[in-house]
Amino acid sequence: MERTKLSKVSKTPDQFTLLSVVEMASMIRSSLIALPFQVGSQTLVVTCTFSFATTNVPRWCLYASEAEDVPAVWCLDSADLEEVSTLLAKGLPPQAVAPASPPSQDDRRGAGEIVQPGALPQPAVFDQASFDGFCQRLVDVSSGMFAEGSFYWFLMQEFNRYQRTKLGFGIVLLSPCASLNQNLGLTHSRQEVIAWLGKVAVAEVRKLDYICHFNGLIGMVLANSSLEESETCAQRIIEIANSRNNSERFEAGFKPYAGVAGMPQTCEHPGILIAAAQQSLNQAMATNAPVVAFR
Repeated sequence: MERTKLSKVSKTPDQFTLLSVVEMASMIRSSLIALPFQVGSQTLVVTCTFSFATTNVPRWCLYASEAEDVPAVWCLDSADLEEVSTLLAKGLPPQAVAPASPPSQDDRRGAGEIVQPGALPQPAVFDQASFDGFCQRLVDVSSGMFAEGSFYWFLMQEFNRYQRTKLGFGIVLLSPCASLNQNLGLTHSRQEVIAWLGKVAVAEVRKLDYICHFNGLIGMVLANSSLEESETCAQRIIEIANSRNNSERFEAGFKPYAGVAGMPQTCEHPGILIAAAQQSLNQAMATNAPVVAFR
């Protein structure tokens, strides 16, 4: 796997530094993004990649040196940057700190049979065919969005994460026109318009975010985002969609609107969060405002 090494930072990476690393890894999904950082007199390396992890969840590994052939101290599949930052702040476990003497010739011959204390095993075979088959069932190939019903799943994942970590998130309900009816005002089928708008949204958000079919709308779950950041994301998607649309694509009726709600500003119940976003969407359509956030 190609390894992209970033410039060394002088302290343990915080969540903001890790966010830039994971965003780079999401853009170069076949690469391993490596960030060296200084802890006292030691240089450690944290890596991030989406190559081995499940959909939209990066894999993080910590190494005790900058050498590429050293075993990982630990690896973690997580989209929770606070969790990763906390682990990095703990530093190396005692068995990883002890200096290792250079291996003798006999040691090198038998290296394949020796398991160092605390060392991770070699990765198991990754069944790409099973993974691809699962993704085909989960993702709508015409739009790149997650299938109907998955919005609730991802919403509950982020809600449960918030209960543990108090790490906020936002949701967006996006309509292709000023109507919640199936085809009212649209010259193309609502399904066709939503698929096109969904492709725009999928291309513009981070890999940490989830774009889903949801009751004739597009439901977006934006991880680790404030209400203001979620509102800005919705505005950007609508502006891009409007700029790409033209009379040859959708002759009439296409004018997207969005309602936004956020945790913890809005509520502490996922159902109320959906209702708040729906109310904001209704207000946006009624007042001809592209985006309305519930406050």
